[in-house]
Order: sequence, then C-alpha cells, then structure tokens
Amino acid sequence: MSGLLEYFYIKSQKYFKRPYEFRYFFDITVTRHAKILWKWKCWDEKYHWYLSQKGMVLK
Repeated sequence: MSGLLEYFYIKSQKYFKRPYEFRYFFDITVTRHAKILWKWKCWDEKYHWYLSQKGMVLK
C-alpha cells in the first residue's frame, strides 16, 4: 500500500503547487479509496446480501 501512496504523491506533485491542494486531493481520493477497499475486504454475507438488494454489488 505504501508504494501506491508514494506513486500517488509523486504523480500529483505535478498538478498541485500548494500543499493544501494536495492535502485535499489526498483526503478525497486516496483515503476514500483505501476505506472502500478495506470495506470490500471485510465484507461478510450480510453486507453482501444488503448491497445486492440495493443493486450495488458488481457480479
């Protein structure tokens, strides 16, 4: 995971000159995706069933 974050940081430095821009970008993308991936990893059958009822599970 740290390799991925490093890659993100290096790539985004081109686009963001000021630290707060990068901070915002980092927060809304990397942390959100990390949380989503963590949740996917930790699903149990109940959550999978719930999301499938909502049509949110990709087959």
